[in-house]
Amino acid sequence: MILLFFVQQKLGGVNRAAFMFSYSAAAEKLYDKNTKYAGYVSRGDGIQAVYTLAPFVFGMGGRWLDENGRPDLTSDAFVKALELYSGTLHKYGPPGIAGQTWAQ
Repeated sequence: MILLFFVQQKLGGVNRAAFMFSYSAAAEKLYDKNTKYAGYVSRGDGIQAVYTLAPFVFGMGGRWLDENGRPDLTSDAFVKALELYSGTLHKYGPPGIAGQTWAQ
């Protein structure tokens, strides 16, 4: 994810949403349902998920707050980011990912 922000600053014009979808596609290729080899591993439990969700939100063009300082969690970009993040975790993460914390 850090690469995305570096590339955006240095090269400009990077399609952030396409990058995020390619990230999910890479997780799909790594995932092996026969061996349960996870293609994407992250924290899925409560407040800890915010830190790993943020790159998806910003990468898809979303934000936490609107220009008036109110939550902007229902924008198209935020919803798409949440769907991509949760879908990637659910489809390509290890069993029980939604309840995993930093320790796992």
